[in-house]
Amino acid sequence: PFPPSLAGKGGWGDRYTDWFRRITRLQHADGPEVWQARLEQAGFRLERWWHYFPSSAMRVLEWGHYFGLPSLIAKKLTGKWIVAPTKWNLWLTEHLVRQYASAKPVEDGTFTFYIARKR
Repeated sequence: PFPPSLAGKGGWGDRYTDWFRRITRLQHADGPEVWQARLEQAGFRLERWWHYFPSSAMRVLEWGHYFGLPSLIAKKLTGKWIVAPTKWNLWLTEHLVRQYASAKPVEDGTFTFYIARKR
């Protein structure tokens, strides 16, 4: 489910993947077939699913962890992740990442959205 990370596979790449899954509370990064079986076992019918968040967006997210270091320092010093939560202060960040912020279905999506109904 995850594309290769910036650190690559093995060693640092595996440690990064483990860390990312831990901080995002990710428990079951399984494909649609596994989720369909899991949902059916629980009494649901999988109606539709699609992948979203393309691998290009995942790479931007990964780089964001490194570029977020100043925010970590601000959090340690002030208790706030964003010291000035104003439009002007976040303009550059929004400008750079807006093109990646979409839940539209894509072939190479790194996350999957499921719609299921109780039977």
